[in-house]
Amino acid sequence: MLLAAAPAFADTAAVLDNYADIALAKYADSLTAGQTLLAAVNDLAENPSAEASKTAKDAWLAARVPYQQTEV
Repeated sequence: MLLAAAPAFADTAAVLDNYADIALAKYADSLTAGQTLLAAVNDLAENPSAEASKTAKDAWLAARVPYQQTEV
């Protein structure tokens, strides 16, 4: 019978743990980038300048990368 000869696959719990670890890392990265963006925007609001604007823009662009990875 073919089904009896099928190879064993990874343990379901191990697969779920791996996906949970990946999700946690992505959300942690997104949080860190979001906190950096918040600080840059607050600085821009308190001290408007071309430099602060560029820093906020760069922080927004950087924050998009991990955020996009968490979108479902």
